[in-house]
This record gives sequence, structure tokens and C-alpha cells, in this order.
Amino acid sequence: MTEEEDDETSGATTTLTKTREDFKTITKSNDETISPIITLNNDDNDNLSEDNSSSVILEEVLAGLVVALATVPTSIAYANIAGVDPLTGLWSSVVVGGILGASSPGVMAGAAGVVVVPLGALSSSYSSALIPLATFLAGIMETMFGLLRLGSLAEYVTAPTMNGLLNGFGVYLVTLQRKVLLQEGGIWIQDEQLLLNTVGAMLATAILAGFVLPKLKESATNNEIPGGVIFSVVPPTLGALVFVSVMSNLLGLDLATLSDVVPPHTFDGGLSSLPKWPPQLPIADDFQSSLMTVAPTAFSIALIGVLETLLAARLVEDAITSDNNNNVSSNNNKNKDEALISSDESNIIDGMEYEWIDDGKKSKDDAVVANKNKNNIACIGLGAGNVLSSTLGGIGGCGLLPQTILNIKSGGRTSISGFSYATALILCTVVAAPLIGMIPRAAIGGLMLVVAYNTIQWKETQTIIGEATTVTTSGEKSEIDNDSITNISSAAQANAIALVVSSIICYKGEYGIGVLLGAIICAIGKSLDDEEN
Repeated sequence: MTEEEDDETSGATTTLTKTREDFKTITKSNDETISPIITLNNDDNDNLSEDNSSSVILEEVLAGLVVALATVPTSIAYANIAGVDPLTGLWSSVVVGGILGASSPGVMAGAAGVVVVPLGALSSSYSSALIPLATFLAGIMETMFGLLRLGSLAEYVTAPTMNGLLNGFGVYLVTLQRKVLLQEGGIWIQDEQLLLNTVGAMLATAILAGFVLPKLKESATNNEIPGGVIFSVVPPTLGALVFVSVMSNLLGLDLATLSDVVPPHTFDGGLSSLPKWPPQLPIADDFQSSLMTVAPTAFSIALIGVLETLLAARLVEDAITSDNNNNVSSNNNKNKDEALISSDESNIIDGMEYEWIDDGKKSKDDAVVANKNKNNIACIGLGAGNVLSSTLGGIGGCGLLPQTILNIKSGGRTSISGFSYATALILCTVVAAPLIGMIPRAAIGGLMLVVAYNTIQWKETQTIIGEATTVTTSGEKSEIDNDSITNISSAAQANAIALVVSSIICYKGEYGIGVLLGAIICAIGKSLDDEEN
């Protein structure tokens, strides 16, 4: 969506865009093209307006609560992938989410798939005892990333590369769910009834969480079904887990629960569910050898964690910019003299072009510095969260795109929603732990199938492959047969190659290498395309 303001004195039309994808160009009456620059309308452009009304605060608190409810099942599932007990995943989300939520307001963080998959591979190849050390080292790398002011480098990672990363990660998540159908010794479940119950619970959870409940939620939001308040409030993932857990108990189905696959007393709740105290540095006996072992995994975690966190922060910034643009448009409709559009200047901030509105209070240099500082502070906050998580025996985490989107849609923009999110997770861990232990393991597996399906970039992959195979016709004539010359863009071909390469490498668990190779391939393709044109 765009909002336009016509300059009556010059006849110029200026378009304020609200998302990165809308950042195209702005056309003036003299056919000059200018670049959109970030919107700064007043000192209220920080993440929360000075209007700290009770309704705004309540909206932020409820947003954090909704995100926490949706995060509980995924945190448990990710802990299972890493090979640690479920409460470790929940406390990791509490620590990382609380610290990052304070340093990067509006960003929801916690245990993440892109983090636990490399950790799971490390645990399988060596020992789960190395996970805290890998998380600690990754946190140090992320902190240095911010201190060295390298946050803006994330802007150079191309969309095909990120799509490839998500594709590889999604496919790997599917293969991991095979463990749900295995029994001790790594063989398939031999009891036919148990196998049938397990497969049925997985499919039921996947269908409910992926299709049925989202449709009901959409209908409830649009007031298309009576009494649909519960469907509009409860996240589909949580609703599916609760339904399958309750029905399996009511029907007396023979299913392995989370309590069956973790050490005794894990889900007793109360003070026993608190993380180990006091915090301890994760120093192994053979520290130097262990450090060399975990270094590649830590680098992958640090790089991907920073990228996903900054992408989540970008979503929040886009939402805030959209809010400000709407406010500016509303003010301009009342008094066009209140905001002046400086259309003869342009600026690019961290690879993104924004529209500049000069209200005489802030300069463009302030906007550039503020945007870069936010990225760097987010990196430092992420690193601090992972370091603290590792000292408590946790698996760390990073910014979560789905949860951040849910927070934004629920009205969350500030650190209030982050505080609410962390607090709600603590209550779920300490008070509701016995209930969590009753969740069937198969239900978690079904939930992860939905997460995997949503992670794979189906539409984007189709678009990138389609562009690489589309032949374009130029206006030039061939010297041989006088026909129009046809060609395929080198950049489009490079994007497709980067997508495939990064998908395969990231599927193997080498996320850092996959992202770097993808970015290099895209850069080469763009360079060749520029030469051809």
C-alpha cells in the first residue's frame, strides 16, 4: 500500500512506501528519478510513542503473551533436535528472548531451528556436553560482530541465498522427524498399534496446525463464524498440541510423551525446573581440543543467528516506518506545511533506500547512524544472550522471524512485548511444566512437519528458477540472420545457482559456508550482468 501527497506548487507526486519491497523509485513531474529515504517525522520515531496509555501497554503485554504461547512447543521441539531436555530449550528462549528483546525492541527471540540443527549434528558426532561451549563461542563472535560495527554487512546477503538457507533447513527438519518413528537401537517401531498411533498423532497435529486451525483463525478474525474468539486468540500450533494431547489421553492411546523420553523429574515444575545455578563457564577438560572441535559449528551459528536477528529487526523497522508514514500522511492532510519533502536529496542506508522527510529536528546523518547502531546493538544483545544461556547449560538462540511477525501483527513494537514474552515463558516453565510433560512426542513431530513446510520457500524458489529459465528478447539484431537477439540474464542464472548451492550446503548443516558461497555467486552474476548491459 502507498500513500501519496501532491505538491500543489510544483506538481510533484511523492510516494511514501511502507516495505522494503516497495522501495522502488519516486517520480517527479520533470521525469527525474530520486531515491526514497527513511521517514523521520518527529522525536516519537522511537519504538513507542510518548503516549503510554494503558491500552497501548496492554496491547504490548498481550502481544508478548501470544508469542510466548506459540513459542513453547517449538522450543521443546528444538531442544529435542539438539539432544537436550525440553526445559533447556524453554530457558534458552527465556534468556535470549529477554536480553535481545531489551536491546532490539519488538524482536522476538529464542531457541531457533537454524541454531539447533548444527548443534544437533555436533551432539550426534561428538557429545552433547560440547553444546554449551559452542553456544558460548558463538555468543562471543556475535558480540564482536557488533563491537566491530559489522551489522550492516548483513544487508549484502542476497534473497536467493537466504531462500536457499531456509530451503535446506526445511528439508533437513523433515528428515529429523524420522526419529519419532524409531525406538531404542535406531530401528523402526515394531509394535504395529504403537506405530499406527504415532503416525496418526503426527498427521493429526500437522493437519490441525497447518491447515484446519489457521483457516478457523482467519474466519474468526473476519467474524465469519459465531463464538470464534478462542480461534482468533489461540495460536494454531498451540491449539493443535493441546487438542491432540487431550484426545490421546481421553482415548487412552499408547503414545510416548515428552516425560517418557527425558530424565525423571524434568517436568515436575516448581523450583526444580529452574536452570542450574550459579552460572558456570562451559570449559571442557581438554579445552583447546574442544574449542577447535566446536569452532566451525560456532561460526555457522553466529553468522546465521546474526542474519536472522537482523532480518527480524528489519521487519520491526518496516512496521514502525509504516506507522510513521501513516501519521505523516494524516498530519499532512490537515496541514501540508507541517512536513516538507526534500525531493532533491537521497540517501542509502545499509543498502536500503528510504524516503526522507525533513521536519527540522533530525538530520539524515542521524538516521544513518541510528540505523547502523541498532544493527550493532542487536548483535551485541544477541551475543550477550547466547553467552549467558551457555553458562546456564542452554542452547542459545537468535531472532525468530515467525514470532516477530506474530508480535507485530499482535501490536508489539517495543521492549514491553519482549518483557511480557520472557515472563510468560517463565510461568509456563515453572507452573505448567507437568502439563507440558503430557504432550505426545508424535505431536511435536507433527508440529515440526508444519514448521518445515512453512520454512521452505516454495513461491520464492519457483520465481527464482523461473527467472533463470526465461529468455528475454533484446532490441538488437543478429548480424547473421537479422533476428532479434535472445538471452538469459546472468544475474538470474547466478541467483538460481546460488539458491541450489546454498540449499544443498545448508542441508548438510554448513550454514555459514552456504551463505558465504551463495552471496559470492550472486555478486559474480550481478557483475557479469552489468558488463553485458
